[in-house]
Amino acid sequence: MQTILSKLNYLYIFFAIVWVPFQKGVLIVDGAARSLLFFTVLIFLINLNDRMSRRLILDKPILIWGILIIFSLVNLYLKGYKGGYSLLEFSILQLILPFNILFLTTREIIVNKLKTVSFLFKVFLMHLIFSIISYGNLLLDPNLRNSDSFVNILALNVIFLLFFSILGNLHKLFKVKILYLIFPITFIIIFYTQTRKALAAALIFVLFAFLSKFKLTVPKFFSLIVSLMMFYMAGIFLLENSIIGKRIQEIKAVGESANSSDIEVLSFLGDRAYFYIEGWRLFNTSPITGIGLTNFIHKAEHSIIIHSEYMVQLVENGIIGFVIFLIFIIILGKGLIRNVRKNKKETKYFVFLLGGFLGIMFICFTAWIYSFPQYFAFFGVAIGYIKLADFDNRQKNKNNII
Repeated sequence: MQTILSKLNYLYIFFAIVWVPFQKGVLIVDGAARSLLFFTVLIFLINLNDRMSRRLILDKPILIWGILIIFSLVNLYLKGYKGGYSLLEFSILQLILPFNILFLTTREIIVNKLKTVSFLFKVFLMHLIFSIISYGNLLLDPNLRNSDSFVNILALNVIFLLFFSILGNLHKLFKVKILYLIFPITFIIIFYTQTRKALAAALIFVLFAFLSKFKLTVPKFFSLIVSLMMFYMAGIFLLENSIIGKRIQEIKAVGESANSSDIEVLSFLGDRAYFYIEGWRLFNTSPITGIGLTNFIHKAEHSIIIHSEYMVQLVENGIIGFVIFLIFIIILGKGLIRNVRKNKKETKYFVFLLGGFLGIMFICFTAWIYSFPQYFAFFGVAIGYIKLADFDNRQKNKNNII
């Protein structure tokens, strides 16, 4: 039963992550994602019949995110939902689907960690292939390739191909030549789509991959300094000689024009400063429970979705939703840091996972993540690693007592 259930979970994780480019370029039909909606409900019900899955849903970080989803839906119903989907379709495809990815990925990491890491690498590789098939015309059209939908589909998924290729290499699942292939592909796509947040996250991943292999002796300390200097010089060169570099240099100027407040630091968010300023205004109209998930686009001065997960939770879910979100983040961050400090056997994995966590937290400043499965695949992996480490520690303590 466990093997059959894991295969079903893998199948669901695959389709949930690759669905958009798969539907556009391969499946063609079912643009409303009704089959994915049905599969999402079915896989949830199937896992409820599994004792391990039932217990896992009640695990602290997964339970916390589940509580956030329930609060968001009840709050949205009371505030009034005005989205393009029905409320039922929105709740399943935008909220329950990422939750499924969170707890199923956690489950499969616990069942077979290495197999699941290898599987996720292949999933994101297929996402890239389907994206190229589906959106190849956008790659050739400079007027279309910078659209937010294309950026989210391609650049903000390809960084997870990079992430899982590095994690697999740390486990010796992949040879280093895989990294030599994935690295240039990732950064070519990022630079071609001019996606600044993806570039920052990818660089954080690479930096922590480097740190994960580092045990600070004196020679290695100097090697680290030299490497960081090379990174810095390469960054300066890219800033001065690439389109994305020019866009990064323009951030403050754009931010100053968008920043109507006296808070100078918001200028460094570029055009995303608007979401913080307008969001704060709307937050003050309903600070406790917010204006309702997705309602910013209907209540703000401009009809735009909030491009910041932090402001989504604060403005649309209010103080209550924001606190629940912070609890989830704090629990996950503390678990990773605890294992970086104390888990000598697997320090390198937790150092790299911490880099993945920080990369996503950076993305949250200028993008919303609650409805995108790729981020929850990472969260599930991180929670799974933490739970396995905690189980090992309990076993060691039990053996020491005996």
